[in-house]
Amino acid sequence: MAFSTPRLAFLLLFFAAASVHADGKVFRWTDAQGHVHYGDQPSATAQEVNPKAPVAGAAVPVATAAPDRAEECQRKKDQLVTYRGAAKITETDSLGETREFDDSQRQKLIEKTEKAVHDACGGG
Repeated sequence: MAFSTPRLAFLLLFFAAASVHADGKVFRWTDAQGHVHYGDQPSATAQEVNPKAPVAGAAVPVATAAPDRAEECQRKKDQLVTYRGAAKITETDSLGETREFDDSQRQKLIEKTEKAVHDACGGG
């Protein structure tokens, strides 16, 4: 099985980190043949590394908090019901300034939300 350089570096770093005590240090150095080494004893050219930091080029999982489709659909439907039933709609910006939507702005917001419901709920 062949390993890519970032994957091999990650595995080496992982095993080096696993072999070091919790309060120990991990060092990285390159030998005369260009091979990268990790260990708990520094050589003359070694640099201390953080074994918990991701290796450059290594894949780092990214957590996504995307709501599931049914939840997003229901949220948009609830938002539409709220907009349709509101006597007036106001918006507060990041500076705390409040503005009230006029009738045409309110209608455009409702239409935009209807489209969002259609998109989220897979209307056809």
